[in-house]
Amino acid sequence: MFGDGYSGLEYDYRGLLRLYNAQGKTQKAAEYSSILHEWNVLRDHMHVDYDLAPLEFIVDHDSLLDVVQRFFSVPDRNDTDACRT
Repeated sequence: MFGDGYSGLEYDYRGLLRLYNAQGKTQKAAEYSSILHEWNVLRDHMHVDYDLAPLEFIVDHDSLLDVVQRFFSVPDRNDTDACRT
C-alpha cells in the first residue's frame, strides 16, 4: 500500500528475521536477511535526492516574566461579548 520503501517494513522484516532465527529456520532467516538488506539499499537510494538540513533550534526564548504577562493578558471568555448568545 505504501510502497517497497515504506519505513514500517523494517520492523516487519526484522521481526520475521528474529522469528526464523529463533525457530532455527536458517533458510527463511537468510531470505529475510537478504530482503532487509535490499530494503535498506532501496531506502538509502530514495534518500539520496533529499538534501536534509540540520535541525534548527530556537535559542531566543522569552523570559518567564514575559510568558506570565502574556498568559494573564489573554481576555477571559466571560469578559467578552463574543461568547454570549
